[in-house]
Amino acid sequence: MAEVIGGVLAIIAVFAFLACMVTLILALIRKVRYLYPATLFGVTVVSFVMAGVLLPPSEEDAPIEMAASLTPLPTPTAAPTPGPSPTPSPTPAPTVTPVPTQTPTLNELGNSMGAVQLQYDAILRDPEQHENTVVMLFGEVFQVVYAPDEPNVYGEWGQTALIDVGSSGRITRLVWLNFTGPRVLEGDRIGAVAEVRGIENYETQLGGKNSVPQLYAPEVRVTVPR
Repeated sequence: MAEVIGGVLAIIAVFAFLACMVTLILALIRKVRYLYPATLFGVTVVSFVMAGVLLPPSEEDAPIEMAASLTPLPTPTAAPTPGPSPTPSPTPAPTVTPVPTQTPTLNELGNSMGAVQLQYDAILRDPEQHENTVVMLFGEVFQVVYAPDEPNVYGEWGQTALIDVGSSGRITRLVWLNFTGPRVLEGDRIGAVAEVRGIENYETQLGGKNSVPQLYAPEVRVTVPR
């Protein structure tokens, strides 16, 4: 309803303005003063004001006014994409330095096996009583009776030798020793933990007969090479 009234007032204002202009021109030409132009001008002003109040704004102006009244919304900021979490490096295990195994001395080996001192004369008198007795043996290689051409798969030599266990300068106390270990030569000083196996009868280089204690040692050590 307000739009219709506003439209009518706008039309009246237009016609009133035109009538005011025509009346003003005629009054100037004829030089007659009428109150009509002033009245028509007032009607024109009032009609324009009322029409401007009642008529809605044009479609072209509406978006401008609406845009001016709206507060711009903030531009959304994209959340940062989380990067891959760093993989912790595994702590290297400490390097364990192997402790070299110490080879026991002959005395330590003999003590662990319950070895006793070699009783040379007692073995010759009663070999059966001393058979399988473990004894400590120290002496000098008097003669290599047997030695293979090459060692076994373990690098050991299965040998037989006559060992002089007598005191220095005396070569009268010989034992027949079968053993495994490093290759020995005549004149080597050796040590071993041996087991009594009885009596060995052998022929000397001069053709005579001799009987000596027979022993077996799983290991022989050369203490002083010749």
